[in-house]
Amino acid sequence: MDVVSDDGYAAGKALLQNGTIGEPVFATIDMRGIPHWMPWQAELGWVTLRVMSIHHLDCFRYWFGDPERIFASVRPDPRTQTKFSHEDGICLYILEFDNGARASSWDDVWAGPALEGAESDTYIKWRLEGLDGMARGTIGWPSYPARTPSTLDYTTIHRPGRWHQPRWKEACC
Repeated sequence: MDVVSDDGYAAGKALLQNGTIGEPVFATIDMRGIPHWMPWQAELGWVTLRVMSIHHLDCFRYWFGDPERIFASVRPDPRTQTKFSHEDGICLYILEFDNGARASSWDDVWAGPALEGAESDTYIKWRLEGLDGMARGTIGWPSYPARTPSTLDYTTIHRPGRWHQPRWKEACC
């Protein structure tokens, strides 16, 4: 998925550019999803960073530019570790930007023992906070094969007292 092909991420950028939510302060992406891994990943020995996290890192760069520093912590996904060796199943990272903004993501492809019989709780949620407002949204792909549109809600001091909730009928992926 290309960052700008997701309506919510593109709308978040627009809210920053047009001043609706003001100067950026903090952004998060919380992914609890169980992807369909490709056979070539086993040969390369990696899972999440280069396949899932790259989209979230691109989103943060799309919103804020290049970070000054990145801190990361990874561990294997217990489910995928039984199929092939890798280090980056669950990835946590923080990006620091020179304007003071911070961004953080939790990329959890384990997402609990949902495939082993427990109830599933998969999703991708994001949040973008600025000095004048905030936006939050969801990405629809964790419900695949159901085609679920992404969402966006935002609130601002320029139009106070409510959450604005535009919706799309189309799903990006």
